[in-house]
Amino acid sequence: MCYVRAYIEVTRWKWKPVLEQGIRISKVGGSLLTGGNVLSVIGRVVGRDYSGNKLVLVVSAMKGVTDLLIRAFDNHDTNALDEALSIYMNEALNLGFNKLVSFLELIREDLRRFINLDDPWIRDYVIVHGELLSTLLVERVLNDSLGFKAKAVYEPGIVTDGNWGFASVDHESSSKNVVGKLGNMLSKYDVIVVPGFLGITNDGRYTSLGRVVAITRHRYSRIT
Repeated sequence: MCYVRAYIEVTRWKWKPVLEQGIRISKVGGSLLTGGNVLSVIGRVVGRDYSGNKLVLVVSAMKGVTDLLIRAFDNHDTNALDEALSIYMNEALNLGFNKLVSFLELIREDLRRFINLDDPWIRDYVIVHGELLSTLLVERVLNDSLGFKAKAVYEPGIVTDGNWGFASVDHESSSKNVVGKLGNMLSKYDVIVVPGFLGITNDGRYTSLGRVVAITRHRYSRIT
């Protein structure tokens, strides 16, 4: 399921000032986020789901990126990593986000060091960068291309254990965190962009919720 959506629903009384303005949660899957189409896809989603209300966009990695990042880490394959990052860099370049391209180059260099390490938590850290980079890119599209007041939240408050690759969610802690992190943001911005597929441990390390969980969450959370 979509945990961000669930925690908003079960704590509606805490969200009353925001909910009075209207709030919607939309999932943008990776199959939709393909090269050359990000602007049009996000434009369609917000055109459909935003009408003066508050909107939370939960975004996936662009198509093919997660597989490339898995291959990059498992095989210490810099070519796969470069291919994954080039998908975002090319999209940013096509949209005229030149400063973002430079920032993505720095991220690529940072990840090149990580894919040569073997710790299980680092594998999760590398893999979830697809969602993190989508969040970064979509925030720029909303602000710079579509004229929305949007904010990216890279860690929306989903707390998990350290079962790397298939982390389980601590629902009690996560509910409190999501309310705390997103409630204030939704009072200031039209659209909040958050990454799907990931959580964070109590000691601050990113975790992957696993493909099975991600597929289930996508089926039950996407607004059509």
